[in-house]
Amino acid sequence: GVRNLRDLPAACAEECANAGLRMNVRRNKFLLGEAGEDEDDALYVRFDAAHVREARRALEGALRALGPPRAPADRSWGDFLRGDFVAMTPAALQRERQSAGYQQMIAVRRRLPAFS
Repeated sequence: GVRNLRDLPAACAEECANAGLRMNVRRNKFLLGEAGEDEDDALYVRFDAAHVREARRALEGALRALGPPRAPADRSWGDFLRGDFVAMTPAALQRERQSAGYQQMIAVRRRLPAFS
């Protein structure tokens, strides 16, 4: 199965070859068409609906082959997006903003251009 996007060309070699998709030598990016190894130029591609449907079918098949996701060994962090939504009260928000972790995040965030 495909566990890493780098494995995609091996998992569906014929489809990738037909689409002109391949990995560069360092295997850290995809190349399309006649793009060279050192080219970082944007490629503009017109998507054909039939090809997109086929790509989706192939990817969905590969995902089904992976089976269900494994439960993490450490359940303490969980998956917050799958849990029930719990509204934060103003008091809880204030406690969160006073926590050491929040204060550390704010200090780091201030170094980002969008927050400086």
